Amino acid sequence: MVFKIIPLSSSDFTENSNKLSSEIINENTLKFHEKKASEDTIMHRVGIATADGKIVGFGMGVSGSWDPILLPGHFDISIRVDKNWINQGLGSMLFEKVTRFAKNNGGTVVQCGIRETEQTNIAWLEEKGFTKVFHTFESQLDLSTFNIDHYKSIFEDVEWSGVEFKSFAEYPQDDKWLQRFFDFWWELAMDAPGMEGKTRPDFEVLKNQFQGIDREGFILAIEEDKWIAMSMIINESNEIFYNSLTGVQRGYRGKGIALAVKLKAIGYAKQKGAKLVRTHNDSNNIPMLNINQKLGYEKQTGIYFFEKQI
Repeated sequence: MVFKIIPLSSSDFTENSNKLSSEIINENTLKFHEKKASEDTIMHRVGIATADGKIVGFGMGVSGSWDPILLPGHFDISIRVDKNWINQGLGSMLFEKVTRFAKNNGGTVVQCGIRETEQTNIAWLEEKGFTKVFHTFESQLDLSTFNIDHYKSIFEDVEWSGVEFKSFAEYPQDDKWLQRFFDFWWELAMDAPGMEGKTRPDFEVLKNQFQGIDREGFILAIEEDKWIAMSMIINESNEIFYNSLTGVQRGYRGKGIALAVKLKAIGYAKQKGAKLVRTHNDSNNIPMLNINQKLGYEKQTGIYFFEKQI
């Protein structure tokens, strides 16, 4: 059978919508990509179509100001093939297309994440020369049964020691304060497993990435006027919040501050009507995994991250 690779965007979705498989790609996802991208984003999205125009596969490669911790020269790739069209070489066609795009745009590494249960796809990546670089887990907290009052003594102990909590939204949102925030965010982020060798994004890139995000969920732990810990929780939808980072400065660890500031962030999400909080943690981040378990987070299927030099 003859297949054709075609570019995809939300602007041409209407033309192709009757032929697109929503399980492979849909209009909302295409629009999400475009909303997230900035002028500095390098992105290529393609579909693979049958002779009658049905889209049976989707491939994407993206770099630049897309993920604030994406290394220079690294491209995130995604390849999906309709379950009724697997084992026909379509994944390889898409992989070759997005990899060539990455290489032509200065890429030196392609990377992707895949669920640990997808053994067939993992084997396919390894056949393509990918190497497993780290393992992370999603954990979910059901807020319908979560009672923050059970942890009242945690706050009392931490606050008695002179620590208070404040949202970053309470500070001026000019460049001076944003720079201080990004400095602190990067300090905490660099201590997380898997961050070795990451390059700090430029100020303007970070400013663009954080544009439009509700900063009330950026909860800071403060001693006098010094920021010593932070937990960031972001509204993903009306009912789901994402806890993207929780960190404590090295000199303040082991004092219950991480648990307290994380609880404050969860409390904010619950106050806003969230029913579920999601987070991800590297499998080597034992202290944070233990905190999540203590709070009642349920571990979901893990994700392996793979890389390949190109």
